[in-house]
Amino acid sequence: MRCGAVVVGLVCAGLVASCTNGSEPPPEVAGLPAQRPNSVEEFERTAGSPPVWLGSELTVQSYEDGQGRLDGPFFAFGVEAFAVGKAIKGPVAASGIGERRAEPGQELVVVAADSRVRAGQWVPDEDDPKPKAELVVGGAPTALHRIPLTPPKSGVDVKLDSAVVVASVPAGAPVSIRVTDAGRTQTMDLRTGRRGPDAIAGYYRRNSAELTWTGHLSGGISTPLGGGRTPVEFAAGFKTMDPAHLTDKPTATLAPYTPRRGWAPPGGAWLVVPRPVVSRPFDPFSPLFDLALSDPAVFSLRLPDGTAIPAEPGSTTMSTEVLGPWPLKSGGLMTFAVPAEFQRGTVRASIGAAEVTATRLKKKAAGSWSPAPAPFDIPVDLG
Repeated sequence: MRCGAVVVGLVCAGLVASCTNGSEPPPEVAGLPAQRPNSVEEFERTAGSPPVWLGSELTVQSYEDGQGRLDGPFFAFGVEAFAVGKAIKGPVAASGIGERRAEPGQELVVVAADSRVRAGQWVPDEDDPKPKAELVVGGAPTALHRIPLTPPKSGVDVKLDSAVVVASVPAGAPVSIRVTDAGRTQTMDLRTGRRGPDAIAGYYRRNSAELTWTGHLSGGISTPLGGGRTPVEFAAGFKTMDPAHLTDKPTATLAPYTPRRGWAPPGGAWLVVPRPVVSRPFDPFSPLFDLALSDPAVFSLRLPDGTAIPAEPGSTTMSTEVLGPWPLKSGGLMTFAVPAEFQRGTVRASIGAAEVTATRLKKKAAGSWSPAPAPFDIPVDLG
């Protein structure tokens, strides 16, 4: 841990009476410098630093399984440890935090952020609003500047830094953290790790599943560009050579929020699924075929009760010819509006509804299916 504290004061309205009670600190900590009552300090914590509570006069609180975490569109925050006591002393003094004690009537609370918990469902763009966190003590908020932790920019961007918050608060006062992200706020009681009634339920259930489906399509395309009808055999799946997605696993995600569509309506969620890509080996004696896919026309989601949900508006164009094992470009993402309790369904892809453009010797012409490939189904099961 290295120094770099951010010091801010808690609003003391209504709490002044508890700043001191006239008694003296315990003899074993009386010689330590006192942290200002109702103040908050933040520290950067580097990888390998000893726990803040090591050798201190703090007691680490335990949380129930599944508690101690908040998740949102662009952030995740987890508590590595929450500790309470009268003083910090011992090995941490050399780490940048420094020895300290609470004034009479106060106690120190320490919040250590889990360095492994930082990425939300979406990677934020530079112009996306940053999530904002506050430490709330007895109803009085203090803005935090190091929490939530900075999310990685990609799957290969590994971050090991963390943060520690040390606050002097009235003994026994309610202490919580609240984070506002994409316009919605969630709260967690730090003494218990329990999320408040403002928690967004969709983030605290299993909400993703890897897709491993592959398939084979047969059909034909008629075009005026030499040769008339061309039989086509397409491989279908999710693997691509797209540099932006080489390390990605194709995943179906149930999301309360997406950057493009915002928050789902009450009682609903967005099911975000990668478009399958179709391809065939390059044939120098055949026209090249591009497929223009309109999501609502090509893709639908069938629920277990038989309900069919068309994809939300969206489109893409796929070049079907490949020189390597997989297409060079991913199909991007499509979205379905589903009930918030969605668990499983089947994506039906009717590639025969795509518009075909043929290219041969720099000439382009519209093509038509003869016949169109049969629709194929991709199971989605979030378990």
